[in-house]
Amino acid sequence: VRVPGADGTDGSLTYAELERRSRDRARRLRRLGVREGAVVAVCLDKSAELIVTLLAVLRAGAAYLPLAPEDPDDRLEHMTAQAGSAHLVTDAPHARRFTAHPGVITLTDLATETDLAPEDAELTDGRVPTEGTEPAEGTELTQTPGLQRTAEAPESPGSAGAARSPSAPRPPHEPEPAVALDAPAYVICTSGSTGRPKAVQVTHRNLASAYAAWRTEYRLDTDVRVHLQMAGPAFDVFTGDLVRALCSGGTLVLVGRELLFDTARLYATMRAEGVDCAEFVPSVVRGLMAHCARDGLRLDFLRLLAVGSDTWKVEEYDRLRALTGPATRVVNSYGLTEATIDSTYFEGPTDGLDPSQTVPIGRPFPGTEAYVLDAQGEPVPPGVTGELWIGGAGVAAGYLGDPEQTARRFVTRALTGDGDAAAVRLYRTGDLARWDAHGSLHLLGRADSQVKVGGHRVETGEIESQLARWPALAQAVVQVRPDGRGENTLCAYGVAAPGARLDWREVRRHLGEHLPTYLIPTSFTELPALPLTPNGKVDMAALPEPRAGTGEEVFDPPVTLYETRMAAHWTALLGVAEAGLQHDFFECGGSSIKLIELIHGLQDEFGISIPVGRLFKVTTLHGMARTVEDIVTGRLPGAQPHLTLNRGAGPMLFCFPPAGGHGLVYRRLAAHLPEYELTAFNYLAQDDKVTRYADLISTLRPAGPCALLGYSLGGNLAFEVAKELERRGREVSHVVIVDSHRIDATFTPGPEHIEAFERELRDHLRKHTGSDALAQETLEQARDYIAFCGRTPNLGTVRARVTVVSDAHKAALYAAGERGSWHGASHRPTEVLRGAGAHADMLDPGHAEHNARLVRGVLADGSAAKEANPRAV
Repeated sequence: VRVPGADGTDGSLTYAELERRSRDRARRLRRLGVREGAVVAVCLDKSAELIVTLLAVLRAGAAYLPLAPEDPDDRLEHMTAQAGSAHLVTDAPHARRFTAHPGVITLTDLATETDLAPEDAELTDGRVPTEGTEPAEGTELTQTPGLQRTAEAPESPGSAGAARSPSAPRPPHEPEPAVALDAPAYVICTSGSTGRPKAVQVTHRNLASAYAAWRTEYRLDTDVRVHLQMAGPAFDVFTGDLVRALCSGGTLVLVGRELLFDTARLYATMRAEGVDCAEFVPSVVRGLMAHCARDGLRLDFLRLLAVGSDTWKVEEYDRLRALTGPATRVVNSYGLTEATIDSTYFEGPTDGLDPSQTVPIGRPFPGTEAYVLDAQGEPVPPGVTGELWIGGAGVAAGYLGDPEQTARRFVTRALTGDGDAAAVRLYRTGDLARWDAHGSLHLLGRADSQVKVGGHRVETGEIESQLARWPALAQAVVQVRPDGRGENTLCAYGVAAPGARLDWREVRRHLGEHLPTYLIPTSFTELPALPLTPNGKVDMAALPEPRAGTGEEVFDPPVTLYETRMAAHWTALLGVAEAGLQHDFFECGGSSIKLIELIHGLQDEFGISIPVGRLFKVTTLHGMARTVEDIVTGRLPGAQPHLTLNRGAGPMLFCFPPAGGHGLVYRRLAAHLPEYELTAFNYLAQDDKVTRYADLISTLRPAGPCALLGYSLGGNLAFEVAKELERRGREVSHVVIVDSHRIDATFTPGPEHIEAFERELRDHLRKHTGSDALAQETLEQARDYIAFCGRTPNLGTVRARVTVVSDAHKAALYAAGERGSWHGASHRPTEVLRGAGAHADMLDPGHAEHNARLVRGVLADGSAAKEANPRAV
């Protein structure tokens, strides 16, 4: 198991470690009272600890109920109660949320060794026994971990027999329990029409059948080895990823939510980890396709690329296929929790299909049967619409604690009028479908109120039930409508109670306390009354177009850089003509999917990492802009080492930050150098910054000459990094120093230096961001930067060409023999060019264009520089 982090840190588990730790944890669970057939709730963030815990629950003979830590407390409480979970495993930070649960077990409890027998304790010290055939510590993922030993079928994917050699030792005093194939393996909660989630119970037989189908059709033993895992643990797709990877002896690469929202880093992670198999939801794969198209990248390193959980277009399938190679299989999968994750799949071709229609769902996996039936339960011929029913070994046991719903949706029946026909057990999906002439299934919508929104199966009744609890609402309905790009969105309509005034922001907060993010409607529209059909039912077809915003906000125009850029992103995403500071993202037509797209854009532009939950809490333009500003300036965590300007434009130019420490100051310079891709570094703390910047450059440009540029203190830093790169054997073609005096000896900055830089910082912030606020973190960063330069004089020489662009008034101070001159810093002659503007104004409008022309000339080896500025000295 591999766990690459968004911050660059990595975690991993070998099969040996996973075998040992899950075995020890299973023993501990049993000693804490977990028994065969019990349901153990697990509320942990996605991590290696989660994988160990899930396997431990199975090895203890129980079934796991995965919970999403980000879900509201009352929803988690209902799910654990409905599933009859007597035990709940979580970590210390989340444990306080479950004080009412009588069986909370923390990871600390599971790590306690006081109750272990002496022969067990030696297995918890980080070593693995060497006798028998058990793998040695450090063995990478080359054999399947034990999921569960079954009495009936030791070769099932849930069996320990599939996990290790039969000769592997097992402690004689405590054998793992034998569990029947029809015992529960896991419980997954799905959206329910009653307003409460439904708990689907899936057995080991169901899971064994699903794995056997994937193994055959996806050729898991031969074609793919490294599986990217993106879904949240509370969704059954997570279990699918887990089983496909570990039961085939592959590597499971866990991607956290924050990394998933950063397409560029997601792509880089896939390449770095050697991923060759991944299953996406359409909204994520669309972002990945856009990233590849923008940067000229391809996906032909993948061998299996599956897309599922929601509908998408044939035109998108073809575009994705064009980004892959002939060895890549592009699959559209269809499945339901009640039929064990995946039931059918489509792998092309798309010949003859309308590009605007949804991608077919294809044919059933082995072990699955698909039936399209009419209202009387009889099969319909190809081309005729009916309801899709799923049969086979993957059909789940039913809904825990809900025999009425189980009887309604899980039906045993004969499929012909022949009374002698054998009855089969089927799950009624509620999806409308038809067969085509080639034996491929096409989805045509829903026959009930259940819909897919953003890859999640949604019962609108669950949302309506929560809306009904709001005292100011007399009536409410929720409808699914496509937005301008054809994406399904949830739209709420309501009638105010007599004498009440509806505040939709308060309604949204109420829903946020009880529902996960994907169940919160995009728009809220107040009506004097809901339209009715002649028989008194709500006429859904007569509901008006949803309203974007309340119309009550006073337009307060954006001013600062962060506000104006946020407004530009809103306009592009939401289509709003004017976005004011007090406008609300969701009231203007935003959704959770569009919020992810917004985060993608902001992270790419500002070189930061934004937790999605933070922007969901501050939904006004002003609040979102302030959050971005706080991350950039260091008030909040999330700043990244660099941002990219003019991405993919051409040759790379590495730019080092001035005293403010932010690469954003190079935005205007980049606008006048459109043919160059500027990597604008942010300030890195600690004294090893020269080495770290050189490492970053080596990663971003592994080979070829490098051009460096630095403004103000960034020039001094650029020179030091050039020396380090040359020490490593790299070629540095240019070091362009924009008005930086060479430091020829160590010094200790006095108060006058700090005051001067603080004035410069405030001036820079005002000019480049429109903000007067100077964060304490930015001040401390500047002081650290000045002190570092004082300790790091610019001694020695480089082979690179060194060119100085002075401000308009100080070119003479860089002449040979002057203190602070760069003459003699290079083995080649040093040229000084008189730039435009005073020092503090050189990157501002009116001066940036001229100074960019000088830089362009320097990078073109000087000829253009002298044409642009005959006053070169």
